[in-house]
Amino acid sequence: MRDTNYGEKKEKLNLTVTPTVKKWLKQQQKLLGATSLSDTLEKMSRLGQAG
Repeated sequence: MRDTNYGEKKEKLNLTVTPTVKKWLKQQQKLLGATSLSDTLEKMSRLGQAG
């Protein structure tokens, strides 16, 4: 387990993605003002954009 974020404990997760996915995530990171790719995924899930 890692630090907490948004009141939840964080867990380490390793992902393997294509360059296309990485490019898209980087674009989303800029749009959302996220500080990292993991923050991007967190913000997307909280906004209901990830599914």
